[in-house]
Amino acid sequence: MNAGWNYIWKLYGWKGLLSKRNRLFYFALITVLLALIALLINNDANLTFTLIDKIIDIGISILPTLLGFNLGAYALIIGFLANKNLISALVEKQEGETANALEKMSSIFAFNIIVQAFTLLVTFLIREIMVFIQTLQLNTQLVKVFYNITYISILNDITFFVSMLLIVYSIALVIQNAINIFDFNQLFTYFSLKKDDDNVD
Repeated sequence: MNAGWNYIWKLYGWKGLLSKRNRLFYFALITVLLALIALLINNDANLTFTLIDKIIDIGISILPTLLGFNLGAYALIIGFLANKNLISALVEKQEGETANALEKMSSIFAFNIIVQAFTLLVTFLIREIMVFIQTLQLNTQLVKVFYNITYISILNDITFFVSMLLIVYSIALVIQNAINIFDFNQLFTYFSLKKDDDNVD
């Protein structure tokens, strides 16, 4: 039996993440790149830090709710798998395919949930680091090293890009999961009606 992160990544992987069909990822990437370019043109390290502070607060406040929604939806789908006709159809591999439809759908849900959980972890760690830095008492020599304006600008830009990309993509994944739930519901309805038709015959 194949399980765990390695198998999820094998089913989804770079091919799924960078696929042309994954428009939400490219939407998040383009949005964040445009925001970063605007910040670089503005060239204000304090503004970047302020935005990071607000973005992290938003991430920490909404990500637990998004995670709860997606975990609930995933559990609901697993509950639907009592339909034997549906299971038999979903686990049947198509010609030339290495994974069945159920594995593919499950890997998308699992990947989305892992991305959102990882984003929550990253935002929490960034928040803790920011609090630590703000309360840290350094001597004059260390201040010159750690608070060099060049280092701060680069670090702020990288932190802004990573945190905003993860948060925007995590929010966008709710749309993908809603579509996945709809697609699964369509499958469930189709095979339930098919079962009823078979019983009538």
